[in-house]
Amino acid sequence: MIFVVQYIKIEPFLKWDFYATKVEYFSQLIICNWQVTFFIFLISLALLSYVVFQNNSGYGERAAKTFIEITPADFDHLTFLSTYIIPLITFNLNEPRSFVVVIVLLIMIGVIYIKSNLYYLNPTLLLFGYKIYKAKSDNKSVVLIIKGTITNNTQRYKYKDLGNNIYLIKGL
Repeated sequence: MIFVVQYIKIEPFLKWDFYATKVEYFSQLIICNWQVTFFIFLISLALLSYVVFQNNSGYGERAAKTFIEITPADFDHLTFLSTYIIPLITFNLNEPRSFVVVIVLLIMIGVIYIKSNLYYLNPTLLLFGYKIYKAKSDNKSVVLIIKGTITNNTQRYKYKDLGNNIYLIKGL
């Protein structure tokens, strides 16, 4: 979203009467704002993924399990933002080479986070109301992703196992 605001060109939007057809007008908008079009496509893809996730989040739900020593872990999101996102906005995306570098960096960051099982540190989860907690269950350290806030340090929750001791908690 930051890239969209940073790189959108407003002038083409104001030239509605300049073009003979709507197709010509919209194609010129896309050509003038190709970076913005790409990032809007990625945002749309992310929103679609979220809708699919919400519709299927009941699938694979397991019986309630007790989690103890539940503590917030949201501070990790600030590390993500300050380490990766803030430096990325300093790139000049008007140059094709810089644009390709940003895309390659984003892909590399994504692959590293997935391979190291840190995908739950996605700051977008915070925007959708999810909170991250660390807890213990069956003498193992686990990560809980919860839409809402936990007020009790020991609690039983229905959950969905996302793999590698990362659980999506349902029913808060």
